[in-house]
This record gives sequence, C-alpha cells and structure tokens, in this order.
Amino acid sequence: MKNKESWKYLEPQAGDQVRVKRPHYYHHGIYVGNGEVIHYDEGTIGAFSDPKLIKVIKTSVKDYLRGGYLEVRVYSRKEIKNKKSVDEILIYAKKHIGIDGYDYIKHNCEHFSNECAFGVSYSAQSESFKAQVREMTKNA
Repeated sequence: MKNKESWKYLEPQAGDQVRVKRPHYYHHGIYVGNGEVIHYDEGTIGAFSDPKLIKVIKTSVKDYLRGGYLEVRVYSRKEIKNKKSVDEILIYAKKHIGIDGYDYIKHNCEHFSNECAFGVSYSAQSESFKAQVREMTKNA
C-alpha cells in the first residue's frame, strides 16, 4: 500500500478506486457502476466543511467530479494480489453509505477508498501532510 500509486484517465469499471483533483488535495471514492461513485461527501466547500457533517454517500460521477477529471487507479502486481474482489469492494462500500466518522488526518476519503479495496485504512496524502508537519516542527 505504501508504494507509489499509479493513476490514469481511464473509463472506470465497477469496484475501481477513483479520484478527482481538488484545489489542495485529491478526493477519492469507489466507482460502483451505472455512472455512480460512493465517497465521503465533502460538502460544497470541500476540505473546510465541518467534519461532523461529512458522511459516505452515493452520487453521480458528474456530481462527484464538480467539473474535474476522473482518474482511475492502476494497480501493481503486488496490489492486485492484495486487492479484494469487485463484489467485496462493492459490498463494503455500499454497507458504509450513511456512515460518518470522517477525520481529515485519521479517516478521510482516501482511507475509505483503500479500506474498500484492500481492507487497510491508509492515506498517502495524510502521511505526506504529517511528514511535512514533523519536518516544520523539528527545528522549532
């Protein structure tokens, strides 16, 4: 999970991890087919929404993208071995619709997407942010 991820502008298939670039981060979700994505609803003001209001929802790809471009995760051989089946990914994602518990650092949309696909809560963006904070405070 902690290796370099690969993302491409591809037509998504059910169970794919997807993302879209926002002003300061990538917003992640799971493509479930029929033009729909399950993801944490980040609200209309994005990352600055009240985390208590953010829940897992299912939306159209158009609403998910908000004018951005959909990227699909391309898995390495190692990731393919560790990835859940499409059915398992979809069942997990659908079971979590309506669930809250969002946290910018500990449980964000990328954590959720990786939980669905791999059963592991991990966010490269959060890890990068934490490393930057550690570096900034190291000499403070």
